[in-house]
Amino acid sequence: MYWFLRFQGSLYACGAWGFFTPNGEENWGLAKFNENSLRWESLACLNPEESGISTLVAKEPQSDLFATGYRGSLCGYPESCVFRYDGSAFHPWPPFDQIPADPGNYVGYVFEYQGFTYMTGSYRDPLGPGSATFMRFDGNTWEHVPGWNSQAAIKEVSIHNDTLYLAGAFNTSTGGPGNYVAYFDGQTWNNMAGGMSLPIVPGSCAVTSLQWFHDKLYAGGVYTHASGQPMGGGLAWWDGDQWCGFPNIFNGEMDPNIKPTIADIAVWRDSLFITGSYRTASGQTIREVAQWLGGNASLNCNDPSGVSEADAREVRVQPNPATDNVTIVSGQGIVRRYRVLDMNGRQVAANTVNMHRFTIERNGLAAGSYFVELDMAGGTVVRKLMLD
Repeated sequence: MYWFLRFQGSLYACGAWGFFTPNGEENWGLAKFNENSLRWESLACLNPEESGISTLVAKEPQSDLFATGYRGSLCGYPESCVFRYDGSAFHPWPPFDQIPADPGNYVGYVFEYQGFTYMTGSYRDPLGPGSATFMRFDGNTWEHVPGWNSQAAIKEVSIHNDTLYLAGAFNTSTGGPGNYVAYFDGQTWNNMAGGMSLPIVPGSCAVTSLQWFHDKLYAGGVYTHASGQPMGGGLAWWDGDQWCGFPNIFNGEMDPNIKPTIADIAVWRDSLFITGSYRTASGQTIREVAQWLGGNASLNCNDPSGVSEADAREVRVQPNPATDNVTIVSGQGIVRRYRVLDMNGRQVAANTVNMHRFTIERNGLAAGSYFVELDMAGGTVVRKLMLD
């Protein structure tokens, strides 16, 4: 499974798998979920096993979805690496006709940004000899993206506040505008404070996942350093000026000098989820999927607005364990809002308070363990709560 995505209110999936329809026909790599029958269905037509089309993009909201991959045919159309999908039918995508035919052509992402259609992958360059990994289409012709000279792969794309963020296997030594991450304003690039590195195995470094959460960009992948500083295992966040990490979070059953790979990052119900090859997180046995509950943990990041350790220590939940209502006391910073989460990350209570001291009513909550997430002026403090 490569990923799920939402388009026009429906759930889609893509990947290296197949299934049989109720009529016994094979469908590969692309599917749409029918919420009435609770079954996966093919999209407009069957995708044959020999087709190289196996991804659905773009993840950024736009009016069309694209099926991409290696050269293949869909719905009887001539072979291509890109087909446009409008929610009910596939259509040929004429701009790709200008790309010279080659059995090795591959297309990754297709997306709109500032009036251009951008395309990543590895395909013959329509403007000259050789291949290209990143170009843009102005409505009539293809052109090279200014400042992009790398043949390395682009793994992830994100658009935020009219800025394009890229992650992948590119670096400055191979013509990239940054080391495995960079952002673009339409004309010029920023290398994001020097990007990432993996000193122990430099050739294996890559950033493979980007996710925005509370206006910070989280980057996951195969690296141990950001801006030359050690980070806690393939995960760091960008605050707009610098990379920040988490101290000694992820570990795996491998050489302690090589941190596990962070495969993907997602947000669900206002919580951050991190998947990867790790076996423990923060000293606990947490295998491959972890939920970040927030807090003040940071590494190599001078955050002037963070909750100070003294303020965090002054936040108390009393009584704890509790049999009825509980009181939150903050000796220093004001608590703006609170959330109570069960052990599955589901929100069971929340309110805006803007107070130093307040009560959280039990309101029928079952006995068990909960997390109380407190939003303060400088950040978030999390406390564990036991209800008897």
